[in-house]
Amino acid sequence: MRDRPFISIIIPVEKGTQLPLSLFRNLKYPSSRFEIIVVEGDHPSFQRNKAVEKAEGEILCFLDKDSRPSSDYLEEVARSFNSEEGHIPGAVGGPAIPVSSSYWMSILFSRILTSFFPLLWMRSRYKRRGKIRVSDEKELIGCNLCVRKDVFQKTGGFNELLYPNEENEFLNRIKRKGYRILYNPNLKVYRRIEGGLKKFLCRFYRYGKGRGNEIRVEGLGPNLLYLLPLFFLLYVFSLFFFHPWWYLFPLYLYILLGGFSALFYSWKDRKIYLLLLFPLSFLVHFIYALGMIKGLIANRNSSPKTWEVQIRKIKKFSDEITF
Repeated sequence: MRDRPFISIIIPVEKGTQLPLSLFRNLKYPSSRFEIIVVEGDHPSFQRNKAVEKAEGEILCFLDKDSRPSSDYLEEVARSFNSEEGHIPGAVGGPAIPVSSSYWMSILFSRILTSFFPLLWMRSRYKRRGKIRVSDEKELIGCNLCVRKDVFQKTGGFNELLYPNEENEFLNRIKRKGYRILYNPNLKVYRRIEGGLKKFLCRFYRYGKGRGNEIRVEGLGPNLLYLLPLFFLLYVFSLFFFHPWWYLFPLYLYILLGGFSALFYSWKDRKIYLLLLFPLSFLVHFIYALGMIKGLIANRNSSPKTWEVQIRKIKKFSDEITF
């Protein structure tokens, strides 16, 4: 692949959304080498697929409307797809780094996304970790995902029965077909944390519901790890009926790990309110498990629908950035 590939940035938005074009003014990449496509609609996986039909780039970069790419973002995209001679990856992703305000709850939410407990290695989706490496959907996130267009088309694009988690199923699918997936910690976007506790927990409810839907589509195989919150929820409820001393060991282990994590970050960041990481972690696991149950049992259509979309190229390859 050429050193400066043509890149299509694709951003799905709700109908009537005005995207601040100034977000892309500082991108350090030849203006003639990238285009920006905004697609309005109600179903992001369908919107992204339709936008790809209009995309002319060799590389597709999927961002969300609130993804704020770093100034060297496209340079990192180019480097990632030229990282190993003869072993061009099929997809590359990096972290969506949470940007918190000075409000204590925003800082708390940011810390929980980047902590080992409760997200384990999935925290790589929200913080820079390690070096560029072969990875999988556990470390990549859909609001910062780049895919070779030929790979996207050969493998059928996003499953339109899914949202969220369409990118997770897609990455599992291309991995099964032998394409390499890379995690690049320097390929970063920033996302502001907004809203209170209800909005934050609803986010994890949607993630859990999306994972439940994904399990129905592709089976348990790639998703066993994500059943842990569900198993823990069932275990906690079982304690009301069965609680010999030895049966309490998983609960003690959970309290030990969660409590240690809260103490560590409270000490490290010198913020006493980070002790709330432990109860908030429990709520995150609990809500995620409830969402997964909903996704596993909810009725869904067996075939994709067609949604109305409006596609706009707000910047073509031939355009200079003047906005």
